[in-house]
Amino acid sequence: MIVVQGAILGLWAGDTLAQSGVNDDFGAGELDWVVWCPCQVDMKDAPVRFLPDPDQAGDGIIAIVADEASLGGNECRRGECVPPRSSRAFDLYATRMPPFDTRLADVYTEPEPLGPSFIIEPQAKAFKNPHCTPEVQKRHNAASEENGPCFQRQELRLQDNERHKVPEAFRYTIRFRMPHSIADEENSVRWVTAQWKHEPVSRRYKAELGPDWSPSPFLAQRFDDGILHVTVQDEDCRCTIASAPKPDGSTEAWQDGAVQNCLSTRPTDPDGTTCVSTLRAQYGPDPVLTSPRGRWVEMSYRVQADRSKDAVIEVSQDGRLIVRVTGRIGYDVNPLQDSYVKFKFGAYRDYMPSVDEMQVDSVSIAPLP
Repeated sequence: MIVVQGAILGLWAGDTLAQSGVNDDFGAGELDWVVWCPCQVDMKDAPVRFLPDPDQAGDGIIAIVADEASLGGNECRRGECVPPRSSRAFDLYATRMPPFDTRLADVYTEPEPLGPSFIIEPQAKAFKNPHCTPEVQKRHNAASEENGPCFQRQELRLQDNERHKVPEAFRYTIRFRMPHSIADEENSVRWVTAQWKHEPVSRRYKAELGPDWSPSPFLAQRFDDGILHVTVQDEDCRCTIASAPKPDGSTEAWQDGAVQNCLSTRPTDPDGTTCVSTLRAQYGPDPVLTSPRGRWVEMSYRVQADRSKDAVIEVSQDGRLIVRVTGRIGYDVNPLQDSYVKFKFGAYRDYMPSVDEMQVDSVSIAPLP
């Protein structure tokens, strides 16, 4: 079930849903366009699929596949957030949403760097994806709407009218499972399954770091090497705050205090460059995440990002507290302009020559006091 309360960001003329909320447990058998925009999903060759929930009669799940069709990514155009007029979804959409302003039907996606992998030991050398051969890069370039080394993207994102302002605290919960078998458990191939970003951030970053710089997610759920882990951003210092066991069964020794396992995402620093964050962590009694490989897990996040004062990111899994992180989280924003949280889930990864499906049973988003 999805429960969303938020504010608009220029795309819609009204705020009706922000006040009433919406519910969607993926049981309807089709995409709820009022809630989700599929602009970064290949809806022609690899559309999201709706399946019956084998564990609950009358319920459904959504399946998002990363395969060859997702190579090269998809730029997000505002017009792609509106269902086709010929579809059954359009009539429902038109009755529930304010009129779409066609003047805004432009590209509004910034580059989104995957950043360093946290599976490898920190080292001052660039990440190299062994699957990104010259032939694959050529196919990526031919299909690409987004520039960069070969990667795959299949993400659903919240419609703009469902966003909330960055300093506000919200609870996001996602119940999902990943494939049991992973083709590559050794090369630290970067793989994001859910991400939260500021939009926009302060203009000073591009002024200091160059026009090609773009912010990383201030919170991300990742699956490098088939290992579930969670990262938080302290400006351009990214820190792992929780993870599941590694393929060999070993686990991190999580400790309260200053967060550890931090790598720089500054474009001037090579992959593997360590950094020091001012964030602090307090762990629950059982802080090791359960792997979602072949099994359902429910991840719940208290999401709040702010650099003007201390903010809180709290991670729970299946009802148990994993970690609570406090401090100046994310990036500075323009004090004269509202910044909103952009949330997406699905697959965003460096290329792998395998077909992998993320199944999601439910998502919920609700304001916190």
